[in-house]
Amino acid sequence: MPKKYHKILLIDDDRVINHVNKKMILISGLAEEVIAKESGEAALDYIKDSIANKDMLPELIFLDIQMPLMNGFEFLAAFDGLTKQYDSLKNACKIIMLTSSINPADKERFSANQHAHLFLNKPLTKEMFVLIEES
Repeated sequence: MPKKYHKILLIDDDRVINHVNKKMILISGLAEEVIAKESGEAALDYIKDSIANKDMLPELIFLDIQMPLMNGFEFLAAFDGLTKQYDSLKNACKIIMLTSSINPADKERFSANQHAHLFLNKPLTKEMFVLIEES
């Protein structure tokens, strides 16, 4: 049984993907609660609103790259800015890039980020939960 996280945040502009991933995560027992946001901006707003209450902060974030307005890398840059502003965010959560990108440059760019945990390709599978637990 994978480690149970208190809260996981999904960031993907595809509502169906979010719904399926949320169900899989909850059924797997990986998290007690899953919050889904359809944009990087909405996710940042949620995180900012959660700073005062550490129980609301996600411990794990699944992040897509290709999203309109703010892509995954822009989210990472904004998140890094928040971690410099708020000490409580520095080690609060790990980020998993869950994307359809197979571009090695995307993986390399993500891996250079201090919050980078894993780079996984969609779709989310049961086998990935083992990778998440082992990493």
